[in-house]
Amino acid sequence: MGTQSDPRRWWRSVSDFCTQNVDDGDSDGICSKEKLHELKSDDEFDAGKNSKEFNLKTKMQNFQFVLGMEFATVKILRNAIREYFIEGDREYVFISIDSNRVRVKCKGANCEWMLFASIVNKTDAKTMRVKTLVDKHSCGIVLDNKKLTSTWLAKHFLEQFRLNPSMEYNAFREITAKTKYSRVSSWTFYRAKKKARKMLEGSVKEQYAILDDYCKRLLATNPCSTVKLKNDLDNGRRKFQHIYICLKSLTVITPCVPIAYCVPEKENTEVWTWFLELLKDDLGNLSPTKVTMMSDHQKGLENAVGAIFSGCEQLLWAAANTTTQAEFARAMQEVKDVSDGAYNWLTGKNPTEWSKSHISEYPKCDILVNNLCESFNEAILDARDKPIITLLEKIRFWLMSRFYNKRAELEKMTQPVGKRILKIIEKQKEVAKHCLVTRFDKFQFQVQCSNGSALVVDLEFRTCTCRRFQLSGLPCGHALATIWFMGGNVFDYVHGFYKKESLQKAYE
Repeated sequence: MGTQSDPRRWWRSVSDFCTQNVDDGDSDGICSKEKLHELKSDDEFDAGKNSKEFNLKTKMQNFQFVLGMEFATVKILRNAIREYFIEGDREYVFISIDSNRVRVKCKGANCEWMLFASIVNKTDAKTMRVKTLVDKHSCGIVLDNKKLTSTWLAKHFLEQFRLNPSMEYNAFREITAKTKYSRVSSWTFYRAKKKARKMLEGSVKEQYAILDDYCKRLLATNPCSTVKLKNDLDNGRRKFQHIYICLKSLTVITPCVPIAYCVPEKENTEVWTWFLELLKDDLGNLSPTKVTMMSDHQKGLENAVGAIFSGCEQLLWAAANTTTQAEFARAMQEVKDVSDGAYNWLTGKNPTEWSKSHISEYPKCDILVNNLCESFNEAILDARDKPIITLLEKIRFWLMSRFYNKRAELEKMTQPVGKRILKIIEKQKEVAKHCLVTRFDKFQFQVQCSNGSALVVDLEFRTCTCRRFQLSGLPCGHALATIWFMGGNVFDYVHGFYKKESLQKAYE
């Protein structure tokens, strides 16, 4: 990977590659050697002042070759011939072709059309001039044109592939149902699709070659961010290992916002440790006890978390919904009564990882089962198999778009909290309807429930002995009953994390 390369070079080269009339590498029909024929110089037409230079931007719909027309190179002439015949639904064959001269005829049976071109003169050994032309077709059109190669199709339908990179063959057939492209085979289509993706995204090797430049550009456009690229030396050449990116705007600590992302060569304890050390630095002085980790049991993550974030709690998949330790003890006894094996297996697990009864009250999150990690993976699924810079740019673009969409949603919010929080509060109202409230202090209340249980609610410290108020930051049914009793506003007792103002600060 070159450290001095110009980042504009690669993007420009990809753009040029996508638009120029390059030779597609598919062989044109060239007759056998016994049919080759070369015209002597005294047979060649001298165009003189009647010469006309071919314009690369010429639209081929109404294009016609003329005597004296000049082409800058033999490659440009070949491409013009190809485009002319494809547009006319015909095929051609080269009788002779080299860097000095080209002789081509229509492949149609008994068709008279032919063209001969050669270099203008020895001092200009590149420019080709049409010196013989029989511009008359006496053949019909070809329905299954062999000149519609995968490379030609990739360039011709490049914009369609850009808009729909996952286009399937049936969709392509629908688009081209009434055109000359409708008879293209599925094999040719999928080869064209693959080539178009390469044109649009650039090759893997090219993107790794300018990864250094991409990192520098990312830092220049996102000041105070962290971008770390780690390489290894392999026989004197740098080999990619992993990259870490933490954009400054993502370091706002708020639920459901990605803080940093990393693309590793492989997933193990060493890589997770490297990632978490950088993440810890970017989090600044945040206490590890105030960090909640959610995982899918990724390889090496548990060991790395224990080493880097000593004291933090991990929230893993589980199904234990008890919120007090007394309830937890009773539930465990019930498990033991049914299965000693299950009880022994569960007691071997730290309850902070799977029971609400042991979860810290600080995060204001009582979720045990979540799909946040899978949701992020789903969002970047299309990007994961892309070349490195395309992958990183898709993640950055997704984050940028997400922040904009969230800001737009907040502009439409008419309540102090979002719809999800409103639904939770509505659900708790059903519990509150069956509670009897008795006041015994300025802020403290005893709440008698229909099942016979009695709980204590403290509105000053926003606590309830059921612990749901403390865990979620949202009034439980018992707290809601006391708020009604006091004639208060329920939104005054919702934690600031959920308020519109906090969300606006997160996505500003």
